[in-house]
Amino acid sequence: MAGGFAPNNLVQDINPMTWWGNQMGFININTQASGDPPLEAQIVERVASYGRQLGRIGEALEVLLKAMKLDDGNPRPGLSDEDRQAIQSFLAMQRAIQDVKAKAAPTEALVREVQRLKKRVAQMQSGNGRAKSSKRPAARAVKRPAAFPKRRPAKST
Repeated sequence: MAGGFAPNNLVQDINPMTWWGNQMGFININTQASGDPPLEAQIVERVASYGRQLGRIGEALEVLLKAMKLDDGNPRPGLSDEDRQAIQSFLAMQRAIQDVKAKAAPTEALVREVQRLKKRVAQMQSGNGRAKSSKRPAARAVKRPAAFPKRRPAKST
């Protein structure tokens, strides 16, 4: 360093792929603990994410619990208090997940507004709307004057 705090030569790698190795985001799923990491990666990329897989398992388990009438919290022979609590905790978690999904889903009013706008765009494209039809001729090039006026010299004081 010559007389300052900054070095004379500074090089910094700005390649995001090197920041986290092969990680593509802030959440890292370690497939190295898997018996077949390439196969697991293909499943996640081509079939379903981990979240989607867990969601399907949860939905299937809910169906089974309802079919066996184990979803009402009533005591059953052969089920301990811990078993019933585990079932109730699972069902409570499923309800909480559904609540979050419902809040994230578009409202009916928003869906209606999007449908209205799509209809309006279709009308405009067909020429039945207020806007001109998209079948108008191409825009013409603007002609520029042959010579721009010369600037006047500044007044001297």
